[in-house]
Amino acid sequence: MNGPSPTAPDLHRALPARPVTVLQIVPRMDHGGVERAVVDFNRGLVAHGLRSILATSGGRLCDRVTEDGGVVVSLPVQSKNPLVMALNILRLRRLIRSEGVDVVHVRSRAPAFSAIAAARWTDVPIVSTCHGAHDARTAIKRAYNRILTRVDLVMVNSRYTHRHVLSEHRIPRSRMRLVPEAVDEARFSPELADGRAVEDLRRTWSSDGRRILLCPGRLTRWKGQDLLIAAFARANVEGWRLVLAGDRQGRGAYARELEQLAERSGLGDRILFVGDLADMTPAYGACDAVALPSLKPESFGRVAVEAQLTGRPVIAADLGGFQETVTTGGLRLPVGDLDAWTTGLQAFLGRTREANATLGEAARRSVSGVYALATTTAATLSCYAEVVDLKGDERREPLERWRGIAAALAAQGLGGEVGEALVVDRWGARGLRSGPPPEAPDLVLVASDVSAEAMNWIKRRLAGHGTIAVVDQGPWRHRRRRRRQWLDTGLYVSPEPVRMAGRALWLLTTVPARDVRPRDSIGRVATDYLRLAPLWLAAAGLG
Repeated sequence: MNGPSPTAPDLHRALPARPVTVLQIVPRMDHGGVERAVVDFNRGLVAHGLRSILATSGGRLCDRVTEDGGVVVSLPVQSKNPLVMALNILRLRRLIRSEGVDVVHVRSRAPAFSAIAAARWTDVPIVSTCHGAHDARTAIKRAYNRILTRVDLVMVNSRYTHRHVLSEHRIPRSRMRLVPEAVDEARFSPELADGRAVEDLRRTWSSDGRRILLCPGRLTRWKGQDLLIAAFARANVEGWRLVLAGDRQGRGAYARELEQLAERSGLGDRILFVGDLADMTPAYGACDAVALPSLKPESFGRVAVEAQLTGRPVIAADLGGFQETVTTGGLRLPVGDLDAWTTGLQAFLGRTREANATLGEAARRSVSGVYALATTTAATLSCYAEVVDLKGDERREPLERWRGIAAALAAQGLGGEVGEALVVDRWGARGLRSGPPPEAPDLVLVASDVSAEAMNWIKRRLAGHGTIAVVDQGPWRHRRRRRRQWLDTGLYVSPEPVRMAGRALWLLTTVPARDVRPRDSIGRVATDYLRLAPLWLAAAGLG
């Protein structure tokens, strides 16, 4: 015997049950609805007792993830350089194995190429979320967009996105799930709309007491800020100021065009550009209404949900996700129609403060609970559960299946009594009968997907204790790769698996360390066959 017999407490210390680990992959964490959804969902994962890892190239929201209990790993996943993407496959593969990742969740197209390859390589399930409805004018662009559907399960954030993905990529409905983006209602509530920060911001934006129409969103032409400025100028509703909050993102020419349009409108003093805002909660509290004049469909419309949760009515373009998120208490207007927006603003902004507050409360009730963090987190975990087991001991293979394998081995004289067998899987160790696991098992049954740490522990602690049988888990096409992982630990593995009780098994044993040679050497192969010939002959008889 090459080591002391394993005791039950020692087994559980060495191989403790661990929480499910989720790896999310996002290009950057600077701004935008997707990034805020990741921050909120990370908080939901931690609250449910799961381990949350985020692979990203960086960004100012990374600190929020770590503060909420997540782990941030810096990788260049934002790159579209083919060489960098190829190297990312290796980086993600290493990360998945070292952290024991159970499910990979990719949320963008560029990193999806590397993420899918790494997940397939490591036999880890992968899911995706389509946060946008991307159009394609060429076959190459359509193939690029389709990468997010090459996963085990596809989540979409709205019915609009669901329809688009079905029509554009024609994937089976059975592989799609509707999961709206998570919005943390604790951060967007009427109670937070009052306070010193909100009052200071309101005075900064409107020192003369004018009511504020807020238009949040990065400054890009398809967001429709030019349409809103023109409609606001034509409506010319007294007592209101238009505030545009958004990052230029290198679009200086468009930003200057908007500023010139505001000056020519004659309402330059009532149109204010405030740049990007790190925290939108005070901004929603400081305004009286929110305008979202997008010219292209928003796949979800997160800003509309956040504003309404704060009790602010929303006026939005009648397309995309806004058709689902802006209903009671809001107003939807035809896309790009200047006359309709002018008339709509006159009616919408012409209400009294009391009427405006009533609309805001109706809007809040219409979205409250629908996009709550707890609701969407539970829906996402339900999708995870379709590709990986999540619930405590339910993650473990039923003991009856293990007993059948042990009985089949015992019938061939391998392993001794069935009740004295020890089962080791990725969640710990247990015996086949009630009570503590056996201290000196005649047979050890091991799931092939245990971690490398568990493999080495099994070699050190169980060497010499009868037969070790590895029950093969995962796709058959990766069976050889899993065998090589066991060979890397120094355990000698039968060349071919045997079928027993409906499962494929590898039979293992150990040899003195001095006999270990490089895996590809002739001497190593010869040693394998000579030392394990009796065991393999018995195995051949079982096939």
